[in-house]
Amino acid sequence: MALLEEIQNGTLAAELAPFVATNDYRAIANRLNQADIQTPGSIMVNKFAIWCAETGMRAAINDQAANPASTLRSIALTLLDLLQGNLTPPSLDLSITQNKAMLHAWVLAGLLTTEQEQELITLSQTYISRAEQIGLTVDANLVATALGYVSSPSLINTNDDYLVFVINGALQSYMSQYNAATPEAGLTAARTAYNSSVTI
Repeated sequence: MALLEEIQNGTLAAELAPFVATNDYRAIANRLNQADIQTPGSIMVNKFAIWCAETGMRAAINDQAANPASTLRSIALTLLDLLQGNLTPPSLDLSITQNKAMLHAWVLAGLLTTEQEQELITLSQTYISRAEQIGLTVDANLVATALGYVSSPSLINTNDDYLVFVINGALQSYMSQYNAATPEAGLTAARTAYNSSVTI
């Protein structure tokens, strides 16, 4: 249901609508998996160290780590561990809310400007897909299932309904087997492969 809701009403719904109309499940999956959303990510320790040197944060971290009365001491000690190579992975992940809050604590203490804070966040920027952003796994088969092209397991009451179920399953299989974007393309590829195997 989450995938169907995203396709029909999510931020990319208008862009996906033409693909839905033509049953182009692969195009829908490709668009949802396209990494074009900028977001804070991880900054490697070497870049973080350079930023610390340029902003004066390296000295501030050392001073606060050495001050037992500092409210920033625990944060400073952790950052020292990072700078000294004692943490794995050797990076600061600013996509994590707690890490951004710890960074902002230096601004609140007057030891870092908002411009310097934003500079570090910008240095960490990476690109993710809409699927990653909302925590979905997406491929053409899952899109087909979400849109009802392949029914969820349930009792089938008539021979006609069972025939539709079998045909839909075969078409989904052809899409996967022949790397086809649509059921029509998968069926065409399967027919072509069959014809090429027939000796007349």
